Amino acid sequence: MEIGEFMAHNKNPLYVRWSSMLRRVTQPSGQYISYAKTKIDPRFVAFQEFCAWAVNQIGFDKAGWQMDKDLLSSGDHIYGPDNCVFIPSELNQLLAFAKKEPKVYISSYGEYSVLINSKHYEKGYKRLGPFKSKDSVIDAHRREKQRLITLVANKYREELDPRAYNALLTFYGVEHD
Repeated sequence: MEIGEFMAHNKNPLYVRWSSMLRRVTQPSGQYISYAKTKIDPRFVAFQEFCAWAVNQIGFDKAGWQMDKDLLSSGDHIYGPDNCVFIPSELNQLLAFAKKEPKVYISSYGEYSVLINSKHYEKGYKRLGPFKSKDSVIDAHRREKQRLITLVANKYREELDPRAYNALLTFYGVEHD
């Protein structure tokens, strides 16, 4: 247990976030294999410093919000005060989805389509297509990802850290309501 203003124990939500971050980065295997190249800023290694930063961030105390390290960075993969921001898990899941390349299906007629799974659709998914070319379906997929991110970003606009909202505008083409 660390001595300081913030108690380091499993019932402290800040401790849980901090220790989870350390585990993902220091033990990148299994479900955390994608964190193999991720680093932690020295200011986040110490629990007290992490907490001092976190309690001053928009959204840190909101239920269902997660700390994101990628939205504000340019691909650095560093957990630190300059890169991290708290965002709703709903938005974080969409951003993870946005990074993935779509699985393109081709019919026996030579037409291209793609399925998008999202709770934002009545059936839980949406089929885009058919299209005459792979480039057309990939472009439609990109536009649909932008539409979904815009929908959710605007839903939380008044609650989001302005840096997060501005990053969404810049990188994902989010449009204002």
